[in-house]
Amino acid sequence: MLRILLCILLVSSAHAATLRHCAEAGPSSLDPAIGNTLPDHDAVGAPLFNTLIEVDRASGRLQPGLAEAWTISADGRDYRFRLRRGVAFHHRPWFTPSRPLDARDVVQSLQRLLDPQHALRLQSPALIFPYVLSFGLPALVERVSAEGRWGVHIRLREASAPFLRHLAQPFAAIQSAEYLSQLRARGQLAELARAPIGTGPFMFDSQVPGSLLRYVRHPQYWQAGRPKLDKLLIRIEPDAAVRSQKLRTAECDTASMLPMADWDRLAREPDLQLHNLAGSNIGQLVFNTAKPPLNQRAVRAALSLAIDRQALLRAVYHGHAQLARGLLPPSSWAYTSQLPLPAYDPDRARRLLAAAGVGALQIKLWAMPIARVYNPNARLMAEMIQADWARVGVRAEIISFEWGEYRRRLDADEHEAALIGWTLSADPDPIFSSLRCGNQDNRSDWCNPAYDALVERARGLGSEAARSRLYRRAQAIVRDELPLLPLAHGGVAFAMRRNVQGFVPSPLGSFRFDTVNLAP
Repeated sequence: MLRILLCILLVSSAHAATLRHCAEAGPSSLDPAIGNTLPDHDAVGAPLFNTLIEVDRASGRLQPGLAEAWTISADGRDYRFRLRRGVAFHHRPWFTPSRPLDARDVVQSLQRLLDPQHALRLQSPALIFPYVLSFGLPALVERVSAEGRWGVHIRLREASAPFLRHLAQPFAAIQSAEYLSQLRARGQLAELARAPIGTGPFMFDSQVPGSLLRYVRHPQYWQAGRPKLDKLLIRIEPDAAVRSQKLRTAECDTASMLPMADWDRLAREPDLQLHNLAGSNIGQLVFNTAKPPLNQRAVRAALSLAIDRQALLRAVYHGHAQLARGLLPPSSWAYTSQLPLPAYDPDRARRLLAAAGVGALQIKLWAMPIARVYNPNARLMAEMIQADWARVGVRAEIISFEWGEYRRRLDADEHEAALIGWTLSADPDPIFSSLRCGNQDNRSDWCNPAYDALVERARGLGSEAARSRLYRRAQAIVRDELPLLPLAHGGVAFAMRRNVQGFVPSPLGSFRFDTVNLAP
């Protein structure tokens, strides 16, 4: 009997699997509604939570999530969802659910996002949900209500083509209404950001802030056969060279945001595998049009013409990127190549500056402190732009801050010119809406009513062809006005040890581990 028990223990231990992922940054919060960066989504939204609708990571198509089916009314304003039954919330030492997910959880989760006067928000009145505001959801959604235990009705004030895609974003993750109520009663709603409870494939175990996240397998996960891993460790290592080295020495099983200069060499190493594909992102140089002389179109055009973007592709992206021709990458259904940006022309840049009466121009150029798929080395890029501008008589001072401070100061419009970017969803609306008058993501502080009208019209149409035509007209305005300069669409690479199996790469650059296993 003892021999049999030992054999069982040996077999079970042989199948136990712990994956160690080395990430470039940690999440800003363990509350998925707060985060708005890829590390937030990779470390919180994807492993710990689910949304009503999901996006197939390979094809980008919408597919059922916590909602197994849905219908949309003919006028595009009423969405009805039929919830999946038997979905279990996480059982943790700090919370034991008494029931599976139902309509109450969905209604509470979404109302918390949409209503700043909701009881779940009043304990933290300064709490901001970036995507909710950026997408204009509080003004768009008229009400969210339960229809029985397994049905949810969302009524919009007007039709919105991208609405379903918004619901598939990690910020729209469904929380436990029981857990929310318990925390509210204790005056501890801030614990959502430290001790999360979701329905996702992994459960939160512990963390060392800024250093390590420990997750364990959710044994009652609703997707059969997932996850295959027993534990997931996310190690925060800001230095890309160190991440690359730890992957090679098997201290990490997977690693994100490795230097593009290393990709070809890593792909040749026998113990490693590299999945490389075109990315769905856009790197940008934004001009704060509220600050003279950047309020002059001619000055923005001159600064744009002075930048050798092809040189940036070679030096910063090491050839693993595509030159941007507008706001959208070639993979987007609304992409157009018929609105090319002006080519590198320093002589014309000098003439424009002279005609604008701008002499001895000095400008503060902000560089992100971290690597992103859309800009893997912002410091090097800033230095190259600084040199390009110097050739036309513009002196640039490069400025950077810690990432959280960088974003905070951008939100406060303190910058003059700044390197930033977007990881794009399958629907173009978020990137176009980010440039609308007054949008909190409008880093250019630019306002053009004609542009806004085109984007608003496109949002209400169901036809992709009709929306594409409007987006082309909107992009023409951006090309002419140049509130920002599109730079490049960075490639994405997923580097991992050879024994990592079942990984599905995504053009968004996100790491998802629910299908992953480790071979012996």
